[in-house]
Amino acid sequence: MGRSVVSKASLRCSGCAQIPRWCICDAMRQLVLPLDLAVMIHHAEFYKPTSTGQLIHRIFPASDLILFKHDIPLPESSLVKQDRELLILHPFGESLSPFEDLSQSRFLLLDGNWSQAAGMLKRFDHLGRKVSLPMQGASRFWLREKQAGTRYSTIEALIFLLNHFGHLELAKQCQVIFERHVYAGLLARGKKELAAEYKWGMPQL
Repeated sequence: MGRSVVSKASLRCSGCAQIPRWCICDAMRQLVLPLDLAVMIHHAEFYKPTSTGQLIHRIFPASDLILFKHDIPLPESSLVKQDRELLILHPFGESLSPFEDLSQSRFLLLDGNWSQAAGMLKRFDHLGRKVSLPMQGASRFWLREKQAGTRYSTIEALIFLLNHFGHLELAKQCQVIFERHVYAGLLARGKKELAAEYKWGMPQL
């Protein structure tokens, strides 16, 4: 897998965005997405190697990755499709039934910290219906110190969504790649003890 320079300070793998020493391309897969999915990523998160919104797009290239900037107008056509209802995944949305017909639905995930996601939602919530999922357990996104309780990373929200609609094997594959991503990120930050603790809970390939 080739490498590319993303800053003067560091080299990053062009396949997984990790530094070469902790490259996880052996675990990366490009998977087929059974849902119509768009990920809106805040510009402050866009170039971060820890971004799970970017990770979603690497795993599921058929997903739409939309860059959000406050000062740049974003056409509604980039989010809404005429023949589909936009469903915005949000903790305070209405409960989504596992029996709901998704053939005419398009999901939107918001990628950013909580204040960034709130700003994106405020701008575009009139375009769709806010929906929520039953989410349980502690977040495994240990790269963000305040990621606790019901605060999950964007890719964890997608994993809950896949599990909710019975795509269990796909969710498992996604979980494996996500946790390798977090583990490599901890090692890249020099947090070896925390990485060792994290590794005990990781699923196997």
